[in-house]
Amino acid sequence: MPVGLQSGHTGVIAGYAVEGHIPAGDVLRLIAERPLAAGIAVQGARFAGMEIGRRRNAYVVTLFGPAGRSAFAHY
Repeated sequence: MPVGLQSGHTGVIAGYAVEGHIPAGDVLRLIAERPLAAGIAVQGARFAGMEIGRRRNAYVVTLFGPAGRSAFAHY
């Protein structure tokens, strides 16, 4: 996992690393599109996807791999 993208929730799905609270729709999109990447991660959002009863935090799902990093989705 690249520096700065680590969290306490890591998985591997269809050969991609999935790091953090990634929305299910983004995981399905990743699998359908099959980009040349190592995986997706949420950085800098401690409670991304867990805002029940709290103010919703803005965050970016980052695609990372051999070509570097890019935004995969914005919330």
